[in-house]
Amino acid sequence: MALFLLMNAFSAAISEAISAVLVDPHLIWPFTGMAAAGGFFSLCFLIHYWNLDKVMAKEALERERALQDSFGGLGEKKDEDEEEEEADLQSSASDAPRVQH
Repeated sequence: MALFLLMNAFSAAISEAISAVLVDPHLIWPFTGMAAAGGFFSLCFLIHYWNLDKVMAKEALERERALQDSFGGLGEKKDEDEEEEEADLQSSASDAPRVQH
């Protein structure tokens, strides 16, 4: 609750400081700045989480291996399809993010 009230106090202080500047001829710049900041951070978000599905698949395989190791594998052998899938995931996880046009 205290964190919420602190953020509310910061918001009110910023609002009081900016209210004198927000007059009609200069009104476009705060919205332009917020739009530019939002666009920049959306690109940062996209780049940061570009390969999240591949990372999660790799972690799932690691968990599965750890589970099999903890139970001794129970005498199961991997199929050729599973080995190919693991090789594909490992090679695609090391790829750099690419933007498609």
